[in-house]
Amino acid sequence: MVQGVRSIPGSRSSDVPVIRSRAFMLESMRMPGYLNNLLREDLKDMIPKVDCKGGERLEGARHAPIVSVNDLARDNVDGDTVRIDLFHHLIGLPQMCCEPSEGFEEDMTWASFELRIAQSKKAVKTGCTMDRLRMGNDLWMRAKPMLQQYWCKLEHERTLYHLAGTRGHYFNQADMLLPLETNQKFDSYMINCLFPPTYCRHFYGGDADSLSDEHGDSPIEAQDTFDLDALSRIAASMAEDAHPILPIRLKGDLGDPFWLLLVTPAQWHSFQLSTDGKEWASLLAHAVERAKACSGNHPLFTGGCLMYENILVRKYSPPVRFYPGMRTQVSCKDRAATPMAITIPGANDFYIDRAILLGGQALAEAYGSVQDADGENLKKLNFLFKKQSFDYGEYAGVLIKWVSGMKKIRFPDKFGWVYDRGVAVLDTAVPRNLVKCGQGGM
Repeated sequence: MVQGVRSIPGSRSSDVPVIRSRAFMLESMRMPGYLNNLLREDLKDMIPKVDCKGGERLEGARHAPIVSVNDLARDNVDGDTVRIDLFHHLIGLPQMCCEPSEGFEEDMTWASFELRIAQSKKAVKTGCTMDRLRMGNDLWMRAKPMLQQYWCKLEHERTLYHLAGTRGHYFNQADMLLPLETNQKFDSYMINCLFPPTYCRHFYGGDADSLSDEHGDSPIEAQDTFDLDALSRIAASMAEDAHPILPIRLKGDLGDPFWLLLVTPAQWHSFQLSTDGKEWASLLAHAVERAKACSGNHPLFTGGCLMYENILVRKYSPPVRFYPGMRTQVSCKDRAATPMAITIPGANDFYIDRAILLGGQALAEAYGSVQDADGENLKKLNFLFKKQSFDYGEYAGVLIKWVSGMKKIRFPDKFGWVYDRGVAVLDTAVPRNLVKCGQGGM
């Protein structure tokens, strides 16, 4: 076990792994700029303390886009799935005046949502003895920030693709970790399968209603870009939705509930070009004003943001982007939301970017307790660090491993129609001159 936690009042040597696991999780989940960290509530109550009981189940708030569960009973012995129960709203008629209530009770109904968890690992190897002489010998202090950044980036990409319902075709080898969906190990890296957005949660720019003309629909054309009209139409559609997306409610936020629209840098630029200076300044001012109700503390309101009718708009990257002639999936308009493969028209002289609209309970993430063959079942640890030497002590390495998984929340309503719980998407055209194709793409 790697040493490095020193002089902690009241702690024992056996507490060091738990302290290190807790500290790594807290620090990593507060690192700015990563999507998974933007979409959670404060997780202090979900992270196991030194004195917690092994096998506990800890849960975060359910009003943020990401619902977090720490099921410390979930390990390689007890199972690799975590279940979350979500209750349906009451829809029956009331009883009036002296009408009896007995015999007319409405049943409480719910759907059980399950997601898989699996072990992920990453190791860092130091240089030789001479390298350590030049740079210092504190391996842990040098490895820790590298492992934190890697973990955050990996979870950022997993979060993005599960919410978008697809990996897209953009790939930049210099700055991205997860490969394209054509990679034979892609499903293994994602742990849970990706599901395309359900039909009622899929919107398009302009007057388009499809990504492709294969089934007689009106596909996206070059003029169907992201603008104020597209934003107002998606706001209107949400207001009349049979299954409205739950709003986001943050701890300590005194303002109105709101929704979050994540857009690509190219969509942001198209939106700015479609508005005049006065409109743009007004949208920026509304976001600043809304942030004050949250005391400016939540990272969602940091950086450049716009606000339109309780929809907060901010950029995300890397973009979920579709290229001409490439394949992707959409959902059929049926009860099961059956996935259907389509081809983006090869004649398109533009790309298609995906914006992601988020409310509460959009994504579930779960953590389990990590296993170690060299020791006992460690039911308090989400992260475990191991140190190993190579070549008779010439080289040394640190490995981190954790057990986790995430999945977009979807379940059938009372009438059997499957729909995404807290996320929708908006696909729009972006001119090719605004973007550069990532390596490994076109």
